Amino acid sequence: MIYHIKLQKGELWRPKELKAGSYKVLSEMAWVTYTGVRDDYVVNHGERLPATRNGMVVEALEDLTLEIQTIDFKLEKYEI
Repeated sequence: MIYHIKLQKGELWRPKELKAGSYKVLSEMAWVTYTGVRDDYVVNHGERLPATRNGMVVEALEDLTLEIQTIDFKLEKYEI
Protein backbone atom coordinates (compact mmCIF):
# COMPACT_ATOMS: atom_id res chain seq x y z
CA MET A 1 0.00 0.00 0.00
CA ILE A 2 1.12 3.56 -0.70
CA TYR A 3 -0.05 6.39 1.53
CA HIS A 4 0.52 10.13 1.34
CA ILE A 5 0.67 12.20 4.51
CA LYS A 6 0.37 15.97 4.14
CA LEU A 7 1.61 18.19 6.96
CA GLN A 8 1.56 21.95 7.26
CA LYS A 9 4.62 23.84 8.46
CA GLY A 10 5.13 23.14 12.18
CA GLU A 11 2.70 20.22 12.27
CA LEU A 12 3.83 16.98 13.93
CA TRP A 13 3.20 13.38 12.88
CA ARG A 14 3.69 10.56 15.37
CA PRO A 15 2.92 7.16 13.87
CA LYS A 16 1.68 4.72 16.49
CA GLU A 17 3.60 1.84 14.96
CA LEU A 18 6.10 1.82 12.12
CA LYS A 19 5.47 -0.80 9.50
CA ALA A 20 8.23 -2.28 7.37
CA GLY A 21 8.55 -0.28 4.21
CA SER A 22 9.74 2.95 2.67
CA TYR A 23 9.21 6.41 4.17
CA LYS A 24 10.14 9.19 1.73
CA VAL A 25 9.84 12.99 1.72
CA LEU A 26 8.12 13.95 -1.55
CA SER A 27 8.24 17.70 -1.03
CA GLU A 28 10.16 20.16 1.16
CA MET A 29 11.93 19.22 4.43
CA ALA A 30 11.19 17.34 7.63
CA TRP A 31 12.82 17.14 11.05
CA VAL A 32 12.84 13.60 12.46
CA THR A 33 13.63 12.33 15.94
CA TYR A 34 12.89 9.27 18.04
CA THR A 35 11.77 8.99 21.64
CA GLY A 36 14.77 8.14 23.81
CA VAL A 37 17.37 8.79 21.08
CA ARG A 38 19.75 11.76 21.02
CA ASP A 39 20.16 12.00 17.25
CA ASP A 40 17.88 14.20 15.15
CA TYR A 41 17.70 14.26 11.36
CA VAL A 42 16.76 16.84 8.74
CA VAL A 43 15.40 15.01 5.71
CA ASN A 44 15.14 16.85 2.40
CA HIS A 45 12.95 16.45 -0.68
CA GLY A 46 13.55 13.04 -2.27
CA GLU A 47 15.34 11.54 0.73
CA ARG A 48 14.12 8.61 2.78
CA LEU A 49 13.27 8.90 6.45
CA PRO A 50 15.41 6.91 8.86
CA ALA A 51 12.35 4.92 9.95
CA THR A 52 14.17 2.34 12.02
CA ARG A 53 12.19 2.12 15.25
CA ASN A 54 8.95 3.05 16.94
CA GLY A 55 8.73 6.38 18.75
CA MET A 56 9.37 8.42 15.59
CA VAL A 57 8.27 12.06 15.51
CA VAL A 58 8.25 14.03 12.25
CA GLU A 59 7.87 17.82 12.14
CA ALA A 60 7.21 19.63 8.87
CA LEU A 61 9.80 22.41 8.48
CA GLU A 62 7.72 23.63 5.52
CA ASP A 63 4.43 22.38 4.05
CA LEU A 64 5.31 18.75 3.46
CA THR A 65 4.17 15.57 1.75
CA LEU A 66 5.42 12.18 2.91
CA GLU A 67 5.05 8.99 0.89
CA ILE A 68 4.77 5.79 2.84
CA GLN A 69 4.95 2.51 1.00
CA THR A 70 4.35 -0.35 3.40
CA ILE A 71 5.38 -3.92 2.89
CA ASP A 72 2.59 -6.23 4.01
CA PHE A 73 3.29 -9.93 3.98
CA LYS A 74 0.45 -12.37 4.35
CA LEU A 75 1.25 -15.98 4.90
CA GLU A 76 -1.58 -18.32 4.20
CA LYS A 77 -1.79 -22.04 4.74
CA TYR A 78 -2.81 -24.21 1.84
CA GLU A 79 -3.93 -27.78 2.04
CA ILE A 80 -3.16 -30.15 -0.79
